[in-house]
Amino acid sequence: MRPITQTVKPDCLLAQLDIGLKLTTDPVKGSGLTSRLIDLAAKEGFRLAASPTDDGVVIATNAEAADAFAGNGKLGKSENFKRAVAHPGAFPAFYMDIDSILEALKASNPPPDPRQLIGIFVTGPSRRTGGGHRAAVSCWGMAPKELSTVTTSTTTTGPVRWLFAPATEHSTRGSEVSMAALRITVGLLWLYNVSWKRPPDFGRDSGKGLYGFTKDAVDHPVFAPYSWVVDHVVLHNFTAFGWTVLVVETALAVLLLTGAWVRLAALVGIGQSVAIGLSVAQTPGEWPWSYWMLIGIHVVLLFGAAGAVLAVDAVRASDQPHRRVRFLALVWGTVAVVAGIVAVLMSLGDDALAASGATLGGPGLSISLGSYNLVGAIALIVIGVLTYAAAQLGNTLLARVAAVLGVVCAVSLYAQLGWTDPWLGGSNTSAGFFLVTALIAATVAHSAHRHASDTPVVAHA
Repeated sequence: MRPITQTVKPDCLLAQLDIGLKLTTDPVKGSGLTSRLIDLAAKEGFRLAASPTDDGVVIATNAEAADAFAGNGKLGKSENFKRAVAHPGAFPAFYMDIDSILEALKASNPPPDPRQLIGIFVTGPSRRTGGGHRAAVSCWGMAPKELSTVTTSTTTTGPVRWLFAPATEHSTRGSEVSMAALRITVGLLWLYNVSWKRPPDFGRDSGKGLYGFTKDAVDHPVFAPYSWVVDHVVLHNFTAFGWTVLVVETALAVLLLTGAWVRLAALVGIGQSVAIGLSVAQTPGEWPWSYWMLIGIHVVLLFGAAGAVLAVDAVRASDQPHRRVRFLALVWGTVAVVAGIVAVLMSLGDDALAASGATLGGPGLSISLGSYNLVGAIALIVIGVLTYAAAQLGNTLLARVAAVLGVVCAVSLYAQLGWTDPWLGGSNTSAGFFLVTALIAATVAHSAHRHASDTPVVAHA
């Protein structure tokens, strides 16, 4: 048999068939390989799907076929399917005996056009490995090669496109999970630290809070030019500076916790960390290395695959986003509901509109999801339930309602904090967490709309 060199066009009817390949190998390596295949196929106009198995992974022409071939459906239990992969030991080099697959396709009486494609699929001299004929499977339009050596690179994209692209470079699963944990941890750091940056004066009248830390750049200078800018520009326009800091750090918390536009967030985090370090690193009682480490963490997030797990970036990068978004909605919907229930229990017996509600977390470990009175807690529960239900049902309307409710809750807090008692009994941290839930809900809405308008028609052979 000859290597597969035929270029397949995206509009080919073959894409409507249920065709899959089962890779028996280390699950982590198999996942990385199939991710690269899916990315490469997408560049040629094909949408592929992958599904993990206990002993490897399956890649197929659509999500339903991938699930079926993986053993979650009748195809995975079929003896005919099991016989189609005759030599599992050949998979590390990604060679396959495709004779039985082609015979099965021909025997299934496919439509005329796919039958013709099957006839031109196999051309040229055979490549023999082990005890049978194999064909080196090539990506569409690429020279045949062992696909385990295929890699991808971001060098062909410009720096701006790279900055805004999903941070999902291929890596081991353990590395991706570790990066996600680091990203979420730093997101919680920023979320906690917006709590004491309170408008409208941000501590200027008392000389404490954000104003006091900013003035440390003048009283205990780290870098003379920066101290001059703080003394002559920042402190004279401190209200605008305070709002800028609040917006930037809230955005960092929201983007890092949700894993949205991670590279951009990491770059902004580097700048913000440098600015904080230049302000307070020489203040008595401060540990300068804490700011070096904060800068270093954001550098790692900038260049790593920090958006590959539990992240909006993973949804943006996926050709089958509805699966990833369901998991994302499940996790964050659960967090919102549990946080709301805990706040309800802590608020029992208090005024439903208390100005200062129950605090989830606190200064002991410097981790908090904010504070909520009974009304604020119920709002969290409603948003969480709507988000999860929308993801499971693919309902765009429910997701949009949850997103709007999250934004309204956050805006109400920003509009009231510092001027009057907040209706939701919250803080800047509470507002940031509401924005987290809103972004997740908006992602669910976008995915549901995309899935509804772009669902492929599958012709079963």
